[in-house]
Amino acid sequence: MIQGTERTARSGGGSENRGGSRPAGSVSENAAGHRPGMLALPADLERSLRHLNDADLDRLVDAASAETRRRGRQAGGTPGGRARAKAAPVTEGQKKLVLAAFEAGLKPAAIAREFRLSRAQVDGVLAGAGKGRR
Repeated sequence: MIQGTERTARSGGGSENRGGSRPAGSVSENAAGHRPGMLALPADLERSLRHLNDADLDRLVDAASAETRRRGRQAGGTPGGRARAKAAPVTEGQKKLVLAAFEAGLKPAAIAREFRLSRAQVDGVLAGAGKGRR
């Protein structure tokens, strides 16, 4: 417990700020850049989790799942909470451009960069047209 919070909770005076929060304007950051009262995860979280017993690990998973649902995020998603977007299908015009660029001598990686397609999309277009990779 933070010492300032402990003193406030023990004193029990009439008009004091209860619950350990500080008056507006008095929030400062410590040397690590964290606000007082904010939780900081250990630097090596994976190793720290190994010390939990099964019951505590189950409680942690349940609490994290509940918080994830509360925030409207999918559990087990990608870091940052955003699911990877599925690539849009390649249009007929893009297919023609890819084939023309390949015929002109560009390599598939360069075509992918030029037309902002994935390498797999370019390879799919070339394979569908019966063109071999260079």
